[in-house]
Amino acid sequence: MSAAVSEERLSSKRIVSFQEELERVRRRFNETSFLLNHSLHGHPLFELPELIGLARHASCRPGDVYMDAGHIKVDDKWGKMPITDLTTEEALSRIEQSGAWVIIKHCELDPRYGKVLRDYSDEILEGAEPALRSALKNPEMLVIVSSPNRITSFHIDGEVSFLLLG
Repeated sequence: MSAAVSEERLSSKRIVSFQEELERVRRRFNETSFLLNHSLHGHPLFELPELIGLARHASCRPGDVYMDAGHIKVDDKWGKMPITDLTTEEALSRIEQSGAWVIIKHCELDPRYGKVLRDYSDEILEGAEPALRSALKNPEMLVIVSSPNRITSFHIDGEVSFLLLG
């Protein structure tokens, strides 16, 4: 991964923008979906060159990188996804045109991404109710990179998720 991402740039501001945002999370958690403003958009670790390096390292761990590319319908099943000749790095490098959907799992194993996850979790858990604390006792980070207009087949995640769009 690039050494060009400085520690100062990584820790320059809070992830959740305002105290009111945190209160909204604490009030509405696990009851309904809600918008949450965050400051990770434009964060250097979530720029494409860094994500390509993250995917390269994660691919050394079996099952920690998933990719498919091609035309998907919302009712397609996971086992019916199109096979592609692209490598994950190629798909990410050409994400604007590749029609790909890439999931990088356990990003927290990289110390820099682990710090982002810990900082985010700490902010969310400040003063949180016990229900929120117990649901977030084992945070992990997945990064999903998707081509523009890419459809994700319908599914239900089995865990509590904060989907942060950037």
